[in-house]
Amino acid sequence: MCLVHEWIDREIAAYAPEYWGGDLFYDEAKAFYAAVHGGKVAKGSLVDLVNPFGRAWKNMKRAKSAGTVKDSNLNGDGLTLGGLLIFKKGGAVAYSHAEKTFGDHAPLEEVVKAAEAAARG
Repeated sequence: MCLVHEWIDREIAAYAPEYWGGDLFYDEAKAFYAAVHGGKVAKGSLVDLVNPFGRAWKNMKRAKSAGTVKDSNLNGDGLTLGGLLIFKKGGAVAYSHAEKTFGDHAPLEEVVKAAEAAARG
């Protein structure tokens, strides 16, 4: 499942078929974003986006060169940081990753391991 913190029809129409094959849900209250960041919605800095020596810039270059991101724009709130939560049966959090800067991802091996463990119970 994928949660979005704002619903802009043309952005959803462009994003969903290109980057996400599953269900999208609108988290208007940004409850997920607060939960993954310890109770408060985290915002990245505009400076991070324009610093060619920073991690966010490197993440964007990597995504573009890998073909992961084909297009980007300045529509909407681009500063809210996201993350990943994996839940065990019963609702307890099995794994959490909070984005520290734009484009941070949880290590894939950790995600797979946590998902497998959560599925087993």
